[in-house]
Amino acid sequence: MDWAKVMPHAVSVMQLPPEAFYSRGLRLVYERARELYLAGKPVDALTVAAALGDAAAGEVGGLMGLTDLVEKVPSSAHAEYYLDIVRSKWLLRRQIKFCREVEGACFEEGTTGDKALELARSKFLGEVGEVVHEEGMSDLIDGLMSEWDAAARKREAGEEGLAGLPTPWRRLNQLIGGLQPGLTIIAGRPSQGKTTMEDNIFVNLAAQGIPVGRVTLDMSAKRLVARSMARKAGVSLPKLKAGYETASNRGSLEDARTVLESYPMYINDRDRDVHAICSWARGMRIKHGLQALSVDYVQQVQVSAPGVRMYGENQEITYVSRMFKGLANELKIPIVLLSQLNRDSDKGERIPRLADLRGSGSLEQDASVVILLYHDKDELDQEGGAKRPQWVDVAKNQDGETGEIPFWFRANYFRFDETDGFEI
Repeated sequence: MDWAKVMPHAVSVMQLPPEAFYSRGLRLVYERARELYLAGKPVDALTVAAALGDAAAGEVGGLMGLTDLVEKVPSSAHAEYYLDIVRSKWLLRRQIKFCREVEGACFEEGTTGDKALELARSKFLGEVGEVVHEEGMSDLIDGLMSEWDAAARKREAGEEGLAGLPTPWRRLNQLIGGLQPGLTIIAGRPSQGKTTMEDNIFVNLAAQGIPVGRVTLDMSAKRLVARSMARKAGVSLPKLKAGYETASNRGSLEDARTVLESYPMYINDRDRDVHAICSWARGMRIKHGLQALSVDYVQQVQVSAPGVRMYGENQEITYVSRMFKGLANELKIPIVLLSQLNRDSDKGERIPRLADLRGSGSLEQDASVVILLYHDKDELDQEGGAKRPQWVDVAKNQDGETGEIPFWFRANYFRFDETDGFEI
């Protein structure tokens, strides 16, 4: 079992306390493993045994007992389900204890029905208070006022007063208020520039010292970085691949390399399972202070959870969408999911719409913002050349207006530029 994949579920998803484990030995193992994980240290049988000490380790059979415990777990991919079993049993034991206390009080002389009812109410309301963490209205309003005050101070200082993290484009920032905690979907048919738009946004954030994580399933990290370098250097990537590198190009590429290497940008092209991706993001949050995450693209994310894959792509994407929405709320960061559109969106001359999101209506429902990319075929035929007209359609925006923004898409340089129109 891979402890590094198990612990993020225990700490971040379930918030499972050590006392949830019935066995004192397992309780100590879990407690020490969680402490190691939160401290950013390796978590395995050896490190946990060392953290337990001789006396405590003896309660689970020492290193051999810990190793046996690890080997008994079929797969770390199902950690969330195993932890949910532990949590459920713990809650049942607590409720049995409360019921017995109330039952005992009912047999005591002088106990009235109202008194017994009040005791039961206080016991179970207390249980709900411990299991369900809630914020009072004053806390919520204080948080909102702080956010609005910060936005006002930015505007007074001449900065953009955005509620979220900035994109590189003024009009898009004004429309959506920047990338805010929650899900943002960027969708389009192949070759419409989804990955380029994500690359422009996330490299721009990293350039401002904002730690970002990028999960690329559609291409390797090497290809993704090649695009970033070509754009940063102002060099055509197809020409570089064909061997047309000049001395000036070389200098520009070296400068781009120096800049990109300094960015707090972390790219993952290994993990494909949704649970592994979420675990990686939690680790990046703890280790590097991750403030934004992107996934390219959602239809390629795999699901190993039992009982999900058998129901087909729609059910898988629903599961993935809910997982990432929960992760965004948990970490309080924006998560940008790239998505394909259905083939039907290519038919005729119609503009893509939300219903064209491929695979599941849950993407539309779970997202706070949905951006659709498309080009007008007539405008495309007129322009040609090194740039092409592209529309960026904010089709859903929970906290503001929707609308379309014209862009130039410079494919060879992997860059989007806002424009006022497409007149030559």
